[in-house]
Amino acid sequence: MSKQCLELIYSCKTLAMAERIHSQLQPTIAPDDAFVHNKLIEMYGNCGSSGRAREVFDALGSSRDLFSWVLMMQAYAHNRNQEQVRSLFDSMPAHNLVAWNAMLSAYTQSKSLERAEEIFEGMPERSMVSWNAMLAAYAQSGHLDKAERLFEQVPQRHVVSWTAMVAGFAQQGKFEQAKAFFDRMPERNLVSWTAILSANAQAGRLEEAKRVFSEMPERNVVSFTAMLAGLARQGEVEQARTLFDQMPERNLVAFTAMLAAYAQRGRIAESRQIFDAMPQRDLVSFNCILSGYAQTGDLDEAKRTLSRMPLIDLVSSTAMLTAYSQAGHVEQAKTVFDQMSQQNLVTWNAMLAAYAQNGHMEPSKNIFDSMPQRDVVSWSTMLVAYAQCRRIDCAEETFHFMPERDTVTRNAMITAFAQSGRLDHAALLFARMPERGIISWSAMLGAYSAQGGEHFAEACAVFYEMGTLESPDETCYLSILVACSRKGKLYDGRSHFVSMGLDHGLQPGKQHYCCMVDLLGRAGYLDQARDLIASMPFVPDILEWTSLLGASRGHESLRHGESAARKLLSCGDGATQAYVLLSSLYTDGSFAKSQRSPRMSDTKTLLPS
Repeated sequence: MSKQCLELIYSCKTLAMAERIHSQLQPTIAPDDAFVHNKLIEMYGNCGSSGRAREVFDALGSSRDLFSWVLMMQAYAHNRNQEQVRSLFDSMPAHNLVAWNAMLSAYTQSKSLERAEEIFEGMPERSMVSWNAMLAAYAQSGHLDKAERLFEQVPQRHVVSWTAMVAGFAQQGKFEQAKAFFDRMPERNLVSWTAILSANAQAGRLEEAKRVFSEMPERNVVSFTAMLAGLARQGEVEQARTLFDQMPERNLVAFTAMLAAYAQRGRIAESRQIFDAMPQRDLVSFNCILSGYAQTGDLDEAKRTLSRMPLIDLVSSTAMLTAYSQAGHVEQAKTVFDQMSQQNLVTWNAMLAAYAQNGHMEPSKNIFDSMPQRDVVSWSTMLVAYAQCRRIDCAEETFHFMPERDTVTRNAMITAFAQSGRLDHAALLFARMPERGIISWSAMLGAYSAQGGEHFAEACAVFYEMGTLESPDETCYLSILVACSRKGKLYDGRSHFVSMGLDHGLQPGKQHYCCMVDLLGRAGYLDQARDLIASMPFVPDILEWTSLLGASRGHESLRHGESAARKLLSCGDGATQAYVLLSSLYTDGSFAKSQRSPRMSDTKTLLPS
């Protein structure tokens, strides 16, 4: 066989390509050429076709050598067909160590530990491959005690043996033990470095992952991709993109990780940019961009993407169901659901959410009652739906019967209690939460803030307690500013507003500025309120000018009132409010006619003709 033909076989990645190569070689292959037939068996096995590999194996007949048998076993093992591997093993005229290792690998790869142990114990001799295969099987399946005992028995430990232990402990979340093995390694290779890196990245231990990544003596596309995926999963999208741009080479996994990072956060334009730049795409990458369009409600692009997909699976159909749901087309979503060849818990939850999020409570309950199984997402979806429809008793009943509850569920129930004015129930549930996230604190803080100044002290207590445990986010600051505004606490409100940027690096949004305008206006600092409106990094609209005009009326400042009214008129929809508020200012204020602006003294001139 020529070198060119061998290179073709080694580069073969797909069954279609394998069959083309075989067809081209067929006229030149001697029936008893075991070497060429063995290469074809190996090629078909690597392409996932144990059936075609078996045809070549059978055609070789009595010319088979020991490698033919072993390669055929490996083809079956590659396709997780361990029974055929065993049958072939039992039919072999003789067994050598390679055959025993192939049989052992078939069972370890399929997680058939008991059978793997039988083979391992029955082996007449063992090599480093045998020991490492059994060691990796124990470690990957979580049998770390057995792995440690076997590790101590390994006659000559190789870097692969050490790496199996590092990866095994790390995958089970036992990072200290993993690091201890890593530190004890007499030598490390790129695989062992990547194993400890991947473990930390997958577990969200980003700082440790970054440290390992920076210390690696060399990196390849796998290590870069592991770090990239870890950053993306933790929401560090900008850092992930920087690393992506720095990669000397990128594989499909790296492109897909970056694509998913953007899509999951609704940054669909950047997702599309990555998708269009991909040199090749698979079903996972298509599903990522499809799900991105679905989550952002872009039904047209979701349809176009689906029409381009070479293959559609359950993930694709569920994404399309979600796309219809987000666009409010619930009946089309139900049609997609009914046409699915199979349905799992994710698709049932998606259909449940489609009805619930669009306010169709009876169909939601029917889907919920029909579900073959439910998880915490199913229960939480029903609870949130009831809460949003203000059916608090149904929400509370759902909460009571839930077999398990998580933080999301408890947050939803706190919000439901708060919306119905049952702050005592919300506070009791909050106090009993086994763990609280930032959303939990925000929900309780918002509950107190929404009740006006009456519960200002409680809102402050929650905010300050939260500050001792974790950093408040923009939503928490908005809630405490609302509480300050409704209570008229200018000093506290100004302090929190400044603290956002100085203490936590948060950029105040439009609503934060609006709260401060309201606070300053209520306190009579009308010049400062006007200056804040002028200096904020947003175009002022009806909210800010209405707030200033209302404060002008409260403090009987015609100058500020007329100025705010003019600005309000420029907002288009503010004419009626400007007229009503300024009219009240003229009516209630004890101003002499001479004090009024000639152009503004007749409030009717405020209205456009």
